[in-house]
Amino acid sequence: MTLYAKLNIAQNAIEQVIPQNTPFDNISFGLNSTDADYASAGLFKIIDVLPTPLEFQTYSNTTLTIDNGLSTVTRTKVFTDLSLSDAKIDLKSRIKNKFETLLTNGFVTTSTIKMDLDTTLLKRGYDLAVSLSETTMDIRDFDNITHTGITIANVQTMLQELLIEYRRLWNQKVLLQSNTDALTTITDVRNFVYDTNW
Repeated sequence: MTLYAKLNIAQNAIEQVIPQNTPFDNISFGLNSTDADYASAGLFKIIDVLPTPLEFQTYSNTTLTIDNGLSTVTRTKVFTDLSLSDAKIDLKSRIKNKFETLLTNGFVTTSTIKMDLDTTLLKRGYDLAVSLSETTMDIRDFDNITHTGITIANVQTMLQELLIEYRRLWNQKVLLQSNTDALTTITDVRNFVYDTNW
């Protein structure tokens, strides 16, 4: 929808925004009204410019550029870099989110069963089976499929593999987050690769 503006030229500000086909100061604009019709009523056509912000930028303000000859006002959103400190906090949060996402993807053990990396329930079942001197147990995999008759030794191996994988991901997260502390510019933060090689 096209928008028009009543301007306060002295203050370089928009006083009122009028949507296309909306009456203004007792003037009715129809479907066939042109930009010139709005201009004759003292209204300026609004042109919005929304540049794509770079990573680690935030919206700061909107600038207005008035063209009296064309009866247009261009509203441009301005983005500025985050402070280096805030950018590092944001980057560390992204690393944490990547870590948490990877945890939810599960892990295929050497027994070819994909399991959840949260081993809490598997460990409880394993501990119970061991305390009851059982030699096998049933487990539920990542996709909630039950596997029956898995040996206690295989479950123990699975637990070790899952914990090793969790630790590997955790160590990668800690390493990446620690490496962000050495970054000295916003460009360094933007160029920091954190979402591959996990």
